[in-house]
Order: sequence, then C-alpha cells, then structure tokens
Amino acid sequence: MKSKASFYFSLPRLICRLFGCASDRSEDNSFEAHAGSVIIFTITYLFLFDLVRSQLVGWKIFPALVVGALAVFLFWVVVLYLNSFLIRALHLVGFFGETPDRHLHDVFTGTLITLFSIQLSISNSWMWWVGVLWLVFAILNLIAAAVLRLLDSPRPNTATG
Repeated sequence: MKSKASFYFSLPRLICRLFGCASDRSEDNSFEAHAGSVIIFTITYLFLFDLVRSQLVGWKIFPALVVGALAVFLFWVVVLYLNSFLIRALHLVGFFGETPDRHLHDVFTGTLITLFSIQLSISNSWMWWVGVLWLVFAILNLIAAAVLRLLDSPRPNTATG
C-alpha cells in the first residue's frame, strides 16, 4: 500500500509522485502554511529593508528593524483587506465567478511577492539570492503544475475498433 501525502504546492506533489508516493492537493498541510507565511513575511521585510537601507546608518538601524517588522505586518493586513474589495469588484462585474476567493487571494499575494522578488533579484546585495530563490521556486512550481495536469489528464483511446 502506497503512503498518501497532501500538499498545497504543486512541486512537492510532483516530487512525491516521482518517488512513488500518492499525493493529493490539500490546504491542510500546516508545515507548508507556516513555511509560506514565513517566506512571504521575509521577502516583504527584505524588500522594505532594501528600499531604506541607504538611509540607515549607525544606531538608527536597530529601531528601524523593529519598526520594519511591524510595518510589514500592517502592510499585509491592509493588502489582504484591499484584496477582498478587489475580489468582490471582480465578482460583481462577472470575472472569476467560479473561482474561490482564497485562490484569488493566493494569486494576488503570489504576484506581489514575485514583484518584490524581482526587485530583490536586481539589487546589489546579498538579498539578491532571496529574490532569485523565490523566482526559481515559483517557476518550478508552475512547471510542476503543468506536468501534474498532463499526468492527470485522461488519455485518448488510440485503439481502433
């Protein structure tokens, strides 16, 4: 009997399948949820730090780091609140009517984090690696989603009868 795993992201599902493990799409994987939240917070925090680092010298850097953490938290509270209005407006005009709100939130959040990562990837600091790693993960995850879709699609019957 094969073990069964549940993942939200496509890349771990594809890797699991390649190693002979059955895997399902699920939003119940707490490790993925926590890791995703930490990654989103970290990329946003580094993006903010990259924007203001030239003005931070000496002792000013320590209070700025603490204020930055609070600013990132408040930023995401506001962004998610505004996302809900955007999703409601899209539904009212007839777009994405069948798509669950949580999936649209994921798309908007992923897009914003990818834009932050692009900015980090063109910066001249060690934060370049964080941006590049996110971009590589996002591309691999999209490729894995396409491969899983191809693997799960019904095969046409080629036998002639």
